[in-house]
Amino acid sequence: VLASNPGGAAFLFYGGRNNIVSQSIGVGAPAFNASDTDSNTVTGSYFWSPAGYAAQFDTTADSNTITQSTMVSACASCAGLYISNSDSNTVTGSLILNAFGHAARLAAGADRNEISLSTMVAGAADRYALLLTASDSNTVTGSYMSNPADIAVYLDDSDNNTIAGSTIAITANYNNSPALYLTAASRNTISQSLIQNTLNDAVAFHAASNSNVISQSTLTASGGSGGQIWLDGSSSNTVTASYLYT
Repeated sequence: VLASNPGGAAFLFYGGRNNIVSQSIGVGAPAFNASDTDSNTVTGSYFWSPAGYAAQFDTTADSNTITQSTMVSACASCAGLYISNSDSNTVTGSLILNAFGHAARLAAGADRNEISLSTMVAGAADRYALLLTASDSNTVTGSYMSNPADIAVYLDDSDNNTIAGSTIAITANYNNSPALYLTAASRNTISQSLIQNTLNDAVAFHAASNSNVISQSTLTASGGSGGQIWLDGSSSNTVTASYLYT
């Protein structure tokens, strides 16, 4: 068990490579931080942060791996998992939670990262299970993303991302929130997935979110004015071989 004072990481990698954290517990703000370091591995570990990121990759922390681990934050302005300006990292078989902030957030040029076989759950309004901001070509497969209070998955100015074989679900009607929201996000692909909103729209394309594709998926929306797809100022989007119902 490693603990740190607020503002410091229990695990801190800087400028090194090929380090391993296995079957460990980290508590701090952040609990785990990798900065300017590559090819490190975390497995079977638990990271808890009451006031920061549970796990953070930033400043060209590339090609790192987290497997079968749990990341929990209780910080409204933070995320359970935060990847910024870092590429080709992999998270698999993991649980990412934040009842007050974002569960997983990729930002500022976090490209070609992959999240698979993982659960991401947020629990607050204006916070999301998965948030991508200015991040491209990332992949989410076989995962569950949910927020009972607001949007589950939010893509903002993020292109060429893929979500496959996953569930995106919300049960709220905060500000008429959809389950999946894209704004200025283009050429993204959602396939073989369930997108479910029990109280409003399943998917919303906004502000020139163009040339996105939804295929072989189920979109459900019910309650209020909810519809399966809402389009606002967006063009050339495609829905194919999918089941839409209210």
